Amino acid sequence: MICVFLLDNLGYHAAVEKYLQVFKGAQGSVVPPGDVFKPHAGYLAAPKSLTAINWLTDHGALLCATRRPKSRGCGPTGGITKV
Repeated sequence: MICVFLLDNLGYHAAVEKYLQVFKGAQGSVVPPGDVFKPHAGYLAAPKSLTAINWLTDHGALLCATRRPKSRGCGPTGGITKV
């Protein structure tokens, strides 16, 4: 996920969008890790065929990467914008 934020900040928005399509295509097809979670249509993760470890924190990073304005981070000065 770090490469997504780096490439976006360097202006490679088209490359980032292409990279994120893999995750968007698998949205809802992977169950979050842990015994308490159930399948959810909004859960973002890599497809099972590409996943070594299904990290729950990747979901948050993917949400941030797909929803934020171009060239703004997810920290206090950037973040998800209200619609």
